[in-house]
Amino acid sequence: MSGPINLRDFEASAAAVLPAPVHDWIAGGAEDELTVAANRAAFARRVIRGRVLVDVSARDQGLTLLGTPLVHPIIIAPSALHRVAHPDGELATARAAAATGALYAVSTAASVRLEDIAAAAPGAPRWFQLYHAGTRA
Repeated sequence: MSGPINLRDFEASAAAVLPAPVHDWIAGGAEDELTVAANRAAFARRVIRGRVLVDVSARDQGLTLLGTPLVHPIIIAPSALHRVAHPDGELATARAAAATGALYAVSTAASVRLEDIAAAAPGAPRWFQLYHAGTRA
C-alpha cells in the first residue's frame, strides 16, 4: 500500500506509531462510546454523488460562517492536547489549517499557548472553544 486513502487507513497508521494509551485516548469516546458509533453511522450515510457531463471549471465553495469568510466549509473541530501525538502539537494543526484554508477551532485545552498558535499561522481564520471554568464571580 502506498499510503492511507481513507479514514480507516489513517486510523490504522496512527495505531501503528502511537503508544497504545495515546491512541486509545484519541480514538475513543466517553463511557459506552454511543456517540462515536452514532457519528460513524451518520457519516456512513453521506454519499458523494458523482455528476457527469457537468461543467465544473468555475466552482466556488466559499461561504461566510458567523462572520468568518471561508474558502470552503471545512472546519477542524476543537480537540485537546495535540502534543501527545506530535511534538509541534497545535502549531502543526494551525499551519495545516492555514495551508488548506480550513477554519481551525482551537480547544480550551490546547497544549500550546494561544499566542504561539496565532503566530504559527498569522491571518488564518481561527475560532476558540471556550469552556467557562469556575463561578461567575
